Amino acid sequence: MNRTSYVLPPSTLVFGPGEPLDSVFRVESGLVKVTRTLDGSKPDVRLVRPGEVFDERALLQEGYVSDSFAMSVGECALKVLSAASLRKNGGIWRQIAVQAIRRAEEAELRARLMADRSAGQRMAHMLADLADQCNLDGLVPLSRTELAAIAGTARETTSTVISRLARRGLVEAGRGHVRVISPRRLRDM
Repeated sequence: MNRTSYVLPPSTLVFGPGEPLDSVFRVESGLVKVTRTLDGSKPDVRLVRPGEVFDERALLQEGYVSDSFAMSVGECALKVLSAASLRKNGGIWRQIAVQAIRRAEEAELRARLMADRSAGQRMAHMLADLADQCNLDGLVPLSRTELAAIAGTARETTSTVISRLARRGLVEAGRGHVRVISPRRLRDM
């Protein structure tokens, strides 16, 4: 890559599976959705926030080939960091360690929520959190399949819960997105 910074419009593909990557990407503003599917299983979907990096596996392996899709969610700014340069610079490792710890803590919290709440309650809390993270006036630009992967539920369950929430006036459902009307009321469920 020739440039080190990019501003991407919404829904722009950053890279896809099979692309060789010699860089790590840092989100400066906005959000990036990273989707990874291994062996035909359910996709692993995560949102990368400002200050976080993604496809850091390029640091560990020269000639790394991506197995993920990365796409901008809304407008976002990215900084491209050379993996070779970063291998020589210890500063990025602290940031990556902090990010890994945060992801582990978030996964632990989600696991606790899943154990103590119904699928509807988990989905309601998750949608409220995603609406806050996306910062797009309540818009969560993720498909039901992606939401199901994040929530750890079947797509059918996700669709049923979203339909119920829509009937209660808490969300508006559309193709490839959900708009959260009242995050507070979703969290109160």
